[in-house]
Amino acid sequence: MTETHPWLSGPAELISYALKHFQDKNNKDFNRRIAFLLLDIGVETLFKTFLTLPEDVTHAKTKYHERRKAANGNFHDLIIGIKAAASSRLKDDVLSHIEFYHNIRNNLYHQGSGITVTVENLHGYAKEATYLLKTLLGVDLTDNVVLAPDILKELTNQANKLDSALNQLPVHVRLIIEKIEPKLLLPSVVNKLHALSVDVDIHNFQDKLDTYIETIETSVGNEEMRKWILNLIATDVLGSSSQAIANAKFLFDMLDDPISFYLLIIGTFVLPDGNIEKEFLYSEEDLTIVDDQEYHIVGLYSGAKIFLSWPSPINCCLEPSAISNIIELRKKRTQQIDKLIKSLRNWLNNN
Repeated sequence: MTETHPWLSGPAELISYALKHFQDKNNKDFNRRIAFLLLDIGVETLFKTFLTLPEDVTHAKTKYHERRKAANGNFHDLIIGIKAAASSRLKDDVLSHIEFYHNIRNNLYHQGSGITVTVENLHGYAKEATYLLKTLLGVDLTDNVVLAPDILKELTNQANKLDSALNQLPVHVRLIIEKIEPKLLLPSVVNKLHALSVDVDIHNFQDKLDTYIETIETSVGNEEMRKWILNLIATDVLGSSSQAIANAKFLFDMLDDPISFYLLIIGTFVLPDGNIEKEFLYSEEDLTIVDDQEYHIVGLYSGAKIFLSWPSPINCCLEPSAISNIIELRKKRTQQIDKLIKSLRNWLNNN
């Protein structure tokens, strides 16, 4: 926060102090109430400051005497005054949101300990207050609007659990492939398959198809499995359908991570769940269906990896409700991966 004018200290200090209470992990309910009240006072002070500053500072649309009259009124008058003076520079609904939070503040103030402040409402008020402070007075505290410590802890815990599950999964996947098609684990074969995912273009596509066919023919011993894997994609660029070509491109992309390819085989021959039968996976059908998180273990794995790679939403870029959804989705994905690992383990114990 950079302050260059004396009139900035009042609203900026109040809002900053509110954010500190928001982040305090001790006596969370009490600190949320204090933070909410301070935010409301900060916003009221911010409005009064803006409305009473000279026009050459604020570039307000309304005359000074009109702004002064609004500044001397109640909170509703302040909202009307800000709307008239600066609506063109404000995002839609921000003042409506402020009125909503101010009404919560009124209930909190008059009913005291009988009212609690939710994290969602406090986070929302903090976002709007810092936005107004930045937009109207040029003081940027938006990076200070962080999640409450308990939510940060839960986000971290869920991320760690999902990461742990994703680290365990490849071990069990490789153990199964070692039992059913061990040559697919040879470093030379893994390297060949991975190379198919690199720098694919129209000029080398046929060569990559030939390499894929040769690699599968020499590495997969089970005839049924070998024919099925080869029948998933195009055999040549000129004589194959557009769908077969698209399947080949999708499969080559999948080979960037051999675990996905192994899961494609396991989901078909080891742990078929009935959602996608192998008879429906061939060159003329859209192979990308296996990338659906709800229908195939390939999609579950790839989706969980993407989900884990998302930046942790520790700032104000997401609403608390969205963050709660992320937490629940991480729980769900972790449970699904754990269930898959258990199924793989059971298969290994019985075969």
